[in-house]
Amino acid sequence: MNDAALDNNASTESSLFYALHLLHRSFSQNLRHEEDSIDPAQIGILMSLAQGPLTLTELARQHHVTPPTASRSVNLLVKAGLVTRTVPEDNRRITLLALTPEGNNKRIVLRERAEQHVSDLLSSLSADERDTLDTSLKLLIDTLQK
Repeated sequence: MNDAALDNNASTESSLFYALHLLHRSFSQNLRHEEDSIDPAQIGILMSLAQGPLTLTELARQHHVTPPTASRSVNLLVKAGLVTRTVPEDNRRITLLALTPEGNNKRIVLRERAEQHVSDLLSSLSADERDTLDTSLKLLIDTLQK
């Protein structure tokens, strides 16, 4: 356990960062037990491409990685049949990345698994504690979307 998380005087920022770390680690461990699991970075790519096609450069920027790093993950997703690369007729200098129908189905299944995993983790909370958490998360989401 992290000392900052145990400290009642820990900043909101430290507590949030630590909670995100624990949630990511827990979900990653849960994924490793699945026979058809993919890397957490690849999950992020599937989630990003669900918003619409992107160039590799746009995708790399969204994920705060270099294009070669993003390219390695994309190559694996293309080989798995989850992502396609297309060159638009009106601009042959770029390549667009998009989800295949199988990639979109995989994204939906992974999101459902993630939501079930979080539900299982939170099952020990009382109704009042869940209401408090829900209210706080809505405030956080509203703040982040500004």
